[in-house]
Amino acid sequence: MAKLLLVKNCEIDGRPRFDILCDGPQIKLIQPHPISARDCDVLDACGGAVIPALVDQHIHLLSLAATSYSVKCGPPEINSMEELILALKSAPGNSWIRGIGYHESVAGDLTERKLDSWITDRPVKIQHRSGKLWALNSPAKRELQLSRESTNQIFRNDEVVRTNDVIDEELKDSCHQTSRQLASYGIGTVVDATHTNDRQTVEQLERLFPFQRVHCMGNEELAHGELKVMLDEAALGEFKDYVDAVRRAHDNDRGVAFHCITRVEIVFALNVLRDAGIHPQDRIEHASETDEGTLHLLKETGVRVVTQPSLLFERGDQYRQDLPPEELSMLYRVRSFLEFGIDVSFSSDAPFGNPDPWIGMATSVSRTTRDGHVVGGHEAIGSDTALDLYLKDPGDAEFIRVREDEPADLCILKRPLNEITAQLSSNGVRYTVKRGEVVFKSDNA
Repeated sequence: MAKLLLVKNCEIDGRPRFDILCDGPQIKLIQPHPISARDCDVLDACGGAVIPALVDQHIHLLSLAATSYSVKCGPPEINSMEELILALKSAPGNSWIRGIGYHESVAGDLTERKLDSWITDRPVKIQHRSGKLWALNSPAKRELQLSRESTNQIFRNDEVVRTNDVIDEELKDSCHQTSRQLASYGIGTVVDATHTNDRQTVEQLERLFPFQRVHCMGNEELAHGELKVMLDEAALGEFKDYVDAVRRAHDNDRGVAFHCITRVEIVFALNVLRDAGIHPQDRIEHASETDEGTLHLLKETGVRVVTQPSLLFERGDQYRQDLPPEELSMLYRVRSFLEFGIDVSFSSDAPFGNPDPWIGMATSVSRTTRDGHVVGGHEAIGSDTALDLYLKDPGDAEFIRVREDEPADLCILKRPLNEITAQLSSNGVRYTVKRGEVVFKSDNA
């Protein structure tokens, strides 16, 4: 029999002194304090707000877990070739060196000869911060059984470099720790957006990340979850092939999630969807660069957008160096999406962005970079709206609320909501509850 959980003396929707009784995975009763209940676990919210557990709509769980044993190879930690060489040479162990977050500003193009001049006794693979490219040294190519003549740069083909990323005990432990870390931010549901996800991977993710509900998109093998389609402006492929793939997914009652960074990619994806038809769960992932014409097209098609404002904080200073002002003004829009009536949700894209959703919320309000510069200030939104955009159901994109008969997935905060939204920070999370069980408790709860 499921254990009852009583959350007492909490604020709900701005109303203080309420109690919540959870019966296993569901909220059974919400009433003014006190609720009388026997044989139940009790959490004292101490007047803090209770909101639904947060939803990260776009994350890469195994890659995020692997960061614990990866070498950071780009800004802000690494900013020069000398720093990168030292970081690689200092990597612990005597086997593979896995690098992440590389940007060309550090050391230019990572050719095989360049990497070999740095490290010759260990296989090295370094991922570009965009996630779409891996660079290998010669020992890595040999380990992966690639020919000497083959390129050392693997583009959009993670399967080639994943040989040594088996689910071993180290990765299992890291997954568990990552799941607990996500729970500490108040995250109760995640959508893994890795395009290579298959049935086996989905089953593994559900076991390896026990403190979240795990939804997955992936390849054509999956029976559920969105079909993930990667678009790259430089090599878009045949339009008809995309239309056919979308129609097959829709015929199986699956939405399609298009990876779109540039305006060209977004317009291409939307035209594919207009030809193939629209499914309620179709999505545009990222929408990093959106001009006004594309906003109108997004509104016309009615497709939802899942974007990552935290990347302005993470990468905004580099964007300011690389992009002209007119393009900066179009980056990671939020207010414009909302004003155009476009359905938008927030996510992290971790590990390519920071997994802490409160950083994403705060950035969408301030639009500031790590160095304090404002990028696209006209796209700023209010803090209440920012929080709401992390509270959408991954299936139907409806807002989730704390209500009777709804899932008992809760984020219990340390203070009333108006104080939390005045200073958006994960330090404000007191407890996280999944299916009526506490999966995170703050040290000073």
